[in-house]
Amino acid sequence: DLGWSPHQRLELAARVEARHLQDKSENPQQGQLLSWRAAGQWHQLKWTCHLSHFRTSSYASRLYEYEYDLPGTLSIRPLYGKGWRWYLLATHTWGPLRLAARYRHQQGRHHAGLQLDLEWPP
Repeated sequence: DLGWSPHQRLELAARVEARHLQDKSENPQQGQLLSWRAAGQWHQLKWTCHLSHFRTSSYASRLYEYEYDLPGTLSIRPLYGKGWRWYLLATHTWGPLRLAARYRHQQGRHHAGLQLDLEWPP
């Protein structure tokens, strides 16, 4: 992992990951992952943008990637085959209300999430 914060409200990160599996009965299996992330804050809006490119020989050489997700949820996605994956996450706070939205695209599939939280007492 390589991280850099050019401004107190901006964070940039890059990650390279590789996997090599060798079994006596099978051909070598390989997987590579390259990802970039930018996250920041502008007034009450927090945002994260993430882009990944992955390539694996098979499901056996899949790589797992942590995904920043809606508050209170956890997402660790298995990546296999070859392709691109990206997502956007935004959270805005108005007093005791917090609205969070996420959109993810991976290999022709689209996923969206929306969450509204109320913190009481504020």
